Amino acid sequence: MKGDNPRRVLALHVTTRGFAFCLFDGPGQLYDWGIKHVARGNKNKESLAAIEHLIVRYDPHAIAIEDVTEAGSKRVSRVRNLYRDIEKLADRASIETYAYPWQIVFSVFKEGKPKTRYDIAQMISVILPAIAKRLPPKRKAWLPMDPRQALFDTAALGITFYGVNDD
Repeated sequence: MKGDNPRRVLALHVTTRGFAFCLFDGPGQLYDWGIKHVARGNKNKESLAAIEHLIVRYDPHAIAIEDVTEAGSKRVSRVRNLYRDIEKLADRASIETYAYPWQIVFSVFKEGKPKTRYDIAQMISVILPAIAKRLPPKRKAWLPMDPRQALFDTAALGITFYGVNDD
């Protein structure tokens, strides 16, 4: 197993502006987190370089990402390609990658009866108080997604890893 902690998971969520990450040392144990904005140039190349830096720095056992191959995924091709590149990067580093469709993520949080990803974000703000102050306001239908939502989507993927792969 990789790293000092075989349960260290790097969760990643790609956005049109860059990506968010959450590093977990175990269930409910958020070690580090952040949002990386990539404004110009080759967004995939710059994002992949930043993700590679996170992998080298933290040496995770696993990477948790969104399954963009699921039916109904509305992710643009650039984002889909970046997820494929992340999987290739992880493979070269001998790190297992776990891709979760949102249906699985929602099932992990089913006790809270979430209807939206924002509902899950509210639950996460209780589970992970370190990022609670970053919870964005509920989005109005006519407004774009608040960039802070990506942090909670990322945390949801990390929590899903532990919920689905509970040994």
